[in-house]
Amino acid sequence: MSTTALTRLKSRVTYTQLFAYFIPLAFQAFSASFNYPLVAMIASRGPGGPLNHAGMAQAHAIMFFLGFGGFGLVTTGMVYGKTKKGFTQYFMVNATITAVIGLLQLILCIPPLSHWLLAVAIGLPASIEGPTYWVLLYSIPVNLLFILRNPYQVVLYNNQETGKASFATILRIVITMLFAPVFVMLNLVGPFWATVCLTVPTILEVFLSWRFSRSYIKNLPEQNEMVTPLREIYSFNAILSLGGGLIWLSQLILGAFIVRAPEPERIAPIYYVTAGVVNSLAAGATRMQAVVLTFPPKNKSDHRTFKFAVIVGLMLGLFVLALLIPGIAGWYFVEIQRLKARDLPLVYQTVLFFMLCPLTVTLRSRLEGLIAYKKKPGLFLTGQFIYTVAITGAGWFMSLLQVSGNLIGPLGFISANLLTAIALHGALVSFKALYTWKKRFLGFLIRK
Repeated sequence: MSTTALTRLKSRVTYTQLFAYFIPLAFQAFSASFNYPLVAMIASRGPGGPLNHAGMAQAHAIMFFLGFGGFGLVTTGMVYGKTKKGFTQYFMVNATITAVIGLLQLILCIPPLSHWLLAVAIGLPASIEGPTYWVLLYSIPVNLLFILRNPYQVVLYNNQETGKASFATILRIVITMLFAPVFVMLNLVGPFWATVCLTVPTILEVFLSWRFSRSYIKNLPEQNEMVTPLREIYSFNAILSLGGGLIWLSQLILGAFIVRAPEPERIAPIYYVTAGVVNSLAAGATRMQAVVLTFPPKNKSDHRTFKFAVIVGLMLGLFVLALLIPGIAGWYFVEIQRLKARDLPLVYQTVLFFMLCPLTVTLRSRLEGLIAYKKKPGLFLTGQFIYTVAITGAGWFMSLLQVSGNLIGPLGFISANLLTAIALHGALVSFKALYTWKKRFLGFLIRK
């Protein structure tokens, strides 16, 4: 074997490396969804009972909407924050967006404006408006902390230290799990203490993320590169964040079709309970973006990340199928989520249709990672627009056919993911062909 061939073989990433990188990221994404149900038990035990829980959910939804400007910050950091100068610029962008989001949240907590937003615009009754307002105010620090940890997590991702990044998140969740029953036992209940229980472990997560990443930040390479203009980084993040906002909007649109399908009171709970599990798995599947950014293809014949995306998607699909095991299905759907036992056949049907959803997410996310790596944010946004149009079209078409609401969800997600993946693949191939043609044409002109 030639030296060149041997070097190429050694430089190829192995599946062991890919799994070692991906599994902590996926687990981090799975576990991140556990925090809010844990602290909700503290809120709902205060004066107002379950109304506090509803208020906390509304406040967190508003926070999520306010934070859409930062949806693309992690991907942006993985693209632009690999050198000392690039990281400094990215850190400044992240800090500025953090300050803007915090200021907007504070402004929304000004009483006349908050009353208009919560009571008039959203239409919350007074019993829920109060808890929502206080949670929105109390949660400003924790909302900012989640954004401030981005640079440290990005450095860990770029240095293939996803285990450390995941450890910081999982420790936060474990501490929250330990705190929650203690708060209840000490009668520290209600929206304020629920937010305290969420905030304190997050401070530790940010500290650990900083501590783990500190040596890597010090050793970032100092390349003789042009400093990337802040405007370019802001623009790149804005486009990616807008795409994330479209994904969020797509879920609301699909939900509107589901609740308008036949028997919404019976079908909607079946869909949302099942989707809750699948969405956690899908959140892990989206980490394929980070995998591609860290292990981009070496050449046009390097299809390892594509094969890895297929393997991971199928494996996550098997986890979805595990919900069909009678003991697990009865325990989770009937005993825990309080669905009726007579509805289990519909649950099984929903699970079966959801089985391919993680695979379609990994395929789409891999292509989004390639687009981010090639710094084509406009194409990324185009893909998210296609996704939104596809999911709206699928929901509308299935509604015309009177398809059951529990099937509109999985079929809508699968079709939207596949159509987006096909469109993005076609766009990447077209861009590559156009670049090759341009290169050959310029070469021809030079020879002439």
